[in-house]
Amino acid sequence: MILMCGAAAEIEAALPDIPIAKLAVGETPEEDAEVDLAIFDLRAGGLAAFASVRASTAVMRQPLLLVASEAPSPRVFELLRADDAIVIARDDAETIRRKVLLYAELGQLRRGRPEALVLMRKEKDDALRRLQETERFDHAILDGVNMGIITTDADGAVTFVNRTAAQLLDVDSESIGADVELLLGLPLTPDALLAGELCRTVDYLLTRRDGEELDIEVSVSRGMSSEPGTTNGGPGYFFIFRDVREDKQRVEERARFERLAAMGTMVAGFAHEVRNPVAAMRSIAEELDEELRDSGVTTPHVALMLRMLERIERLVRTSLQFGRPAAPKRSPQRPWLIVQFALAELRPRLRGLGGELVVEIDDDLPSVNVDEKQIAQALVVLLNNALDATSEPGRVTVRVTRERRGDDLHSDAPPPSTVRFEVKDDGAGIAPEIFTRIFDPFFTTKPTGTGLGLSIAQQIVSENGARLEVTSNPAVATTFAIVIATSG
Repeated sequence: MILMCGAAAEIEAALPDIPIAKLAVGETPEEDAEVDLAIFDLRAGGLAAFASVRASTAVMRQPLLLVASEAPSPRVFELLRADDAIVIARDDAETIRRKVLLYAELGQLRRGRPEALVLMRKEKDDALRRLQETERFDHAILDGVNMGIITTDADGAVTFVNRTAAQLLDVDSESIGADVELLLGLPLTPDALLAGELCRTVDYLLTRRDGEELDIEVSVSRGMSSEPGTTNGGPGYFFIFRDVREDKQRVEERARFERLAAMGTMVAGFAHEVRNPVAAMRSIAEELDEELRDSGVTTPHVALMLRMLERIERLVRTSLQFGRPAAPKRSPQRPWLIVQFALAELRPRLRGLGGELVVEIDDDLPSVNVDEKQIAQALVVLLNNALDATSEPGRVTVRVTRERRGDDLHSDAPPPSTVRFEVKDDGAGIAPEIFTRIFDPFFTTKPTGTGLGLSIAQQIVSENGARLEVTSNPAVATTFAIVIATSG
């Protein structure tokens, strides 16, 4: 029997085929009444009257549904020991019918079939355990994905953060339950971002709590059965995001390399055409200088001409190297040996160095698969630039280290790593207005430079499967780094 205390017409309308016994507020049912479910319409009276009904023998152990215009407070549930509530302003007829029948069946089990209730509880526990195991498995899979993943409930409260997301955002377990708008620094609410669509991708800058800016590409989606504007229950939101700074940098580098390749072809052709006439002019100048000396005539103009021709020849040789670089002969090489090659080439300049050159090389560095002479040549370019940038007495540091990029708990393989060849100087730094031009061919701030050194160094590094990085803080330090990936 379903017993209703108060007159809730909505309940009767939702269950026209189910008999419901009505009880006036303040009345108590007979002690031997077989009540499966009690329904209290809180709109019909005060809590004291309902409490007396709840205390009756026929009702005290059975399920209790509360009917109200808005969600009852936790205190009401506690006082009446109620199981659930039907909020008339929110629940439709189908929801009301489902709740009433579910709790009525539970009341029947409590009243007459305790063994079935035990079985139902066991099935419920088993189902819950399977659900938890599935959820743990799903989370383990998501933790292994190399993209940030965050899930939320329908209100935007975070329910899951995978490992990559935690590392990218520099957050911990305290982020569970946080507002996803704040956590991801979203420019709009998830619902506004979707704008009525099921899935959408947006780009924006996210400032982490440590001040670092991430260039974020985030894809936000909503569960298929969730409707826009839903705030209670139902599927929430799913965010997949990544930092695209490296992707954009690679696109920019590829475009720049394409421009450099086209320029290199043109420069090589021009240098080739200039080389022969310049060689002929040098030969004529040398013969003229020799004839004049034999005649006892001394003139500084011929010597100056020879110096200028030598400078042109050096520019031609450098241009040919930029336009037609030799293919690298890559093989496993020890990092310390590459540094030794570079320092050996710089030995004449280092003898007269008034400042300090510091070399720091980590122990047990892995081999790198490169052309050791080419990488040494790139290091010579960086070292020469660093020595030029320092004022006497200056300090230049060469540091070779190994960096690991994080352990993968789902893999037995060692984490990937890189070897960094850093050249750091304590000069005035690179002015911001020229920072983006330092790798451009023929761009130089030196009165006698060709402007091809850094372009050639970057080309060499790229051909050897590595990358060239630069950071500069004016008036503090400039660091160039050749970063080479290792296989172990």
